[in-house]
Amino acid sequence: MAVATAAAMAVVGCGSTPPVPVSTSGGSPGAQSRAAPATNANDSPAAPAVIAGPWLASPIALADSQVAVVSDACAAAARQKLGEVEADLPTAVVDARGGGLFTAVLSDGGVGIDCAGKLAEAGATVDAVDRLAVDAVEPADGSSTAVSELTFVEDASPRTVAFGRVGPDAKGVRLTRTDGEPVTATVGIGWWAAWWPAKTMAVSVDALDGSGAVAGTTKIPPGEVESRLATATWWLDPSKPRPTADALTIDVLVRENACASGKSGADRLDPPAMDFSDTAITIRMDVRRAAGAQDCQGNQPFPFTVELPEQLGNRALLDGSTTPPRDATKPPPDA
Repeated sequence: MAVATAAAMAVVGCGSTPPVPVSTSGGSPGAQSRAAPATNANDSPAAPAVIAGPWLASPIALADSQVAVVSDACAAAARQKLGEVEADLPTAVVDARGGGLFTAVLSDGGVGIDCAGKLAEAGATVDAVDRLAVDAVEPADGSSTAVSELTFVEDASPRTVAFGRVGPDAKGVRLTRTDGEPVTATVGIGWWAAWWPAKTMAVSVDALDGSGAVAGTTKIPPGEVESRLATATWWLDPSKPRPTADALTIDVLVRENACASGKSGADRLDPPAMDFSDTAITIRMDVRRAAGAQDCQGNQPFPFTVELPEQLGNRALLDGSTTPPRDATKPPPDA
């Protein structure tokens, strides 16, 4: 039984995800069922030359078969890196607008992942797949919009990537960059996504109605917005009493694994994900990455109290940040 508690309340540089060597040239039946129709859907496949061509301010209309190829590749990468829950999410949006690049979000409204990679005639290859913070996945109402991610990606194709939520009444989404240039986003099921080849932030996101008029505007604070999660290592706090069998709370120390320039991740901790069995409770801690490029100077652990939905009993406590999970009654070797 998997449980995510609400005990934690909660934006690339160092600590980014390495490429995942997964590709597929055709969508399986499962991929077809995961693929959500987008507002720019096309009956026939977009030409490979267009997908690989110059960047476009408006998205390329992908066929359902091309969306399915991306969905299948993202699901396979998520299964390899994240787990079965993340591998079985429906595809909310796939954005392609040149350079052979795609950005996808897979989400059921409670759990979400973002997936980035390359789409070509031979198939799709995933470069990165990450969990998204719980509050970044929350649905939007009406014609409202929300920004989950606004990040500069510095790789072989430097670019700014943006995506977020949009309400069911909006017919389109448009971003306005700090240089005044508009970018039309791809809109899927409750999500929008876009990217552009420059380190230029956006200042606003407009929801559009059926006539193209602005139905609602979200202002974006200066700087980057981060919703991707990185794992954290945790262990029992040695300064606190050891939990007993009837314990409903556990005092722990949590250490962020991604680079964070020495900043505490206490205010970026996502609700812990818990898995219960007869013999063990496995708890995975995730921390929202710090926004922007970060130095890797080491992270200090911070205290946190885990709230259990049932008594601990005589079960082992395991840190789910590793495979296999680690004995969390002891600090890690490098603590």
